[in-house]
Amino acid sequence: MLILKERSSGLIKYANFTNRREIIERVIQFYELYGHGLSATTRGILYTITRLSTDTLGVISIKNEQIGRINGVSVSTVRRSLGILEAYGIITRIRTSRNHCVKGYNIVVINR
Repeated sequence: MLILKERSSGLIKYANFTNRREIIERVIQFYELYGHGLSATTRGILYTITRLSTDTLGVISIKNEQIGRINGVSVSTVRRSLGILEAYGIITRIRTSRNHCVKGYNIVVINR
């Protein structure tokens, strides 16, 4: 719990929103504009990111494997869907690494 709390406090600097309502309104706006062009899997991944990031105001630190497990899809599908969402401009991915070039958690930011 302490690790999660420390990670969450470090994510706040990336936040683009001041409350949960703004996040939900932005995602709804995105769905209205582009939702018809997204696969059900990509929409599900955006829903997962939105749901998990409301406490940190639109920012989440998560591994692709975790997103895949939650949505019942492969890591490749998660990467592809995140790339699509990033291309549409709804999210920004910030890659992190731990010591010795080991991949860390991705930081996913929902954009305004």
